[in-house]
Amino acid sequence: YGWARTINDQPEASLPLLREASVRNATSLSLQYHLAYTLVELENDSEAKRILRRLVKLSAPFEQREQANALLSRIEQAR
Repeated sequence: YGWARTINDQPEASLPLLREASVRNATSLSLQYHLAYTLVELENDSEAKRILRRLVKLSAPFEQREQANALLSRIEQAR
C-alpha cells in the first residue's frame, strides 16, 4: 500500500507506512528499496544513500538490485 502511494505521486503519505512496514519486516530488501526510493522522492538523500549503500553491499538477491544501484549512482552524482 505504501509503495503504491509513492508511485502514484503521494510519497509524503507513503513514508510513514513504509517506515512502519520496514520495522515490522526488516529483512525485506525490496521493502528497504521502496523506502529508499520514497526518501529520494522527498529529497532526503542522506537517509536514502545509507539504505541503498547497505542494500548494494549485501550478497543476498533481491528483485530491485539493479534499480538500487542505479538510484544510488544517480543521487551520488546529482546532489
